[in-house]
Amino acid sequence: MGGTRKEYVLSLVPEGTKTVLDIGCGNGELAEALRDKGCRVTGVDISEKAVEEAKKFLDDSFCFDIEKENWPEELLSKKFDLVIASEVVEHIFDPVIFMKKIKHLLKTDGKVIITTPNILFWKNRFKILFGKFQYENKGIMDYGHIRFFTASTIMAFFKKSGFRVVKEKNFYPNLYKRGLNFIGRIFPGFFAYQLIFLLSNE
Repeated sequence: MGGTRKEYVLSLVPEGTKTVLDIGCGNGELAEALRDKGCRVTGVDISEKAVEEAKKFLDDSFCFDIEKENWPEELLSKKFDLVIASEVVEHIFDPVIFMKKIKHLLKTDGKVIITTPNILFWKNRFKILFGKFQYENKGIMDYGHIRFFTASTIMAFFKKSGFRVVKEKNFYPNLYKRGLNFIGRIFPGFFAYQLIFLLSNE
């Protein structure tokens, strides 16, 4: 997980959060930071290797394919203050179904943090304009991405999934270091590289 994205995600964690489900936990980098904030973290990942590495930062862990219909009953019996799915929804065939599953894992006042790349980030716009739509090893056009979101379509996706945006804190790489994030907030569809949101049930 990139340092800035982790910083932004952590800044959106609501005060008083005690239990967190980290979906796509990877090697536990985010879980470690959450644990340092006093949270109990449950991690989920499709990679057995990643889960084994992350276990030292997790209170509980599950290794399974989140696109499968049947999630572990032990996990489904839990309720969380916060669910984090960072750079996950773009890898899923039906992210709406995924979000509805998440809803059942939340406490009554639980929250969700979602991050995903913005396909219409300005550099990508110019590439597409000149006919370059090519998958790459990492970044917005990562080979593993099967869904693409924009600043407007992600909002429609949240609404369809039964969530509303509480707070938005996108990452504007070309403005961040110059202290010009306010420009990105005016034109997020153009300048946001990563779309980052705190959500609650509608």
